Amino acid sequence: MKKQISCPVCDSPASRLDIPERAVFEIDCPKCTRYQVDHLYWGEFTSDPEIKKIASALSTSLSNYFKAKRKPFVLGSGGDVLNIQRWLNRGFPPPSGSPRQPRRRRNLKYNPSRGGHAPGHLRDAFGACWDVLSAEHWYDALAEEDALLFYEPKMQRKWEAMALTERARWLIGQLWNCSDIMPSDLCSTLEMPEGSTYAQAVRKLRADLE
Repeated sequence: MKKQISCPVCDSPASRLDIPERAVFEIDCPKCTRYQVDHLYWGEFTSDPEIKKIASALSTSLSNYFKAKRKPFVLGSGGDVLNIQRWLNRGFPPPSGSPRQPRRRRNLKYNPSRGGHAPGHLRDAFGACWDVLSAEHWYDALAEEDALLFYEPKMQRKWEAMALTERARWLIGQLWNCSDIMPSDLCSTLEMPEGSTYAQAVRKLRADLE
C-alpha cells in the first residue's frame, strides 16, 4: 500500500511504496520521478540535512536517470551524502551500495564470502540480464557500458577490462551467498519457486560458464 509523504529530496508531495522482496522503498515524486532507497539507508537518507544542500542537482539526476533507463535508480546503503556529491560532480547519480568511507559503519560493508544482504546495484545488474530473453547467453547484458558503475575508479577499470564471461563469473561470485529474495517475476523467468534467493539462482547458473 502506498503511503503519502514529502519527497526526502525535494519536499514535493509524493508517495512511498514498500517493496519488501527487494528491501527497498520506492518513491514516486512529480519532480524527481521514481527512485528507490534501500531499507538500510532510509533512516539516514531522510534525516541528513546535507541532502537538502544538493537537493536540486540530485532531483535532476534521479529524474534524468529514470527518463533514460525507464527504471528507478536505487540509492543504496553506501549512498552517503559525500559519495552522492562526488557522483553528481561527475554527472552520475550515486551507485547503490557504493562503498562507505572506511571510518563509517564498516560493519555494513557487504562481504560476498559472508553473504547476507547484497548491494542493490549487484542485484539490479543480475536482474537486468533477464530483460532481453532473446539474448544468446543470460549474461550478454553485462557487455553494456553502464551494466555496472563503481564508485572506486580502480574497480571501474578492473570491470571494464574483464571479458564478458569474466564479468559473469565475478557477478556470480558476488551473489554466491546472497540471501536476498528475488522478485516473483524473476523467479518465474528462471523457472524457480517464488521466494528463491539470488544465491540459489547463481548456483544454478554457474554450470553455464564451465
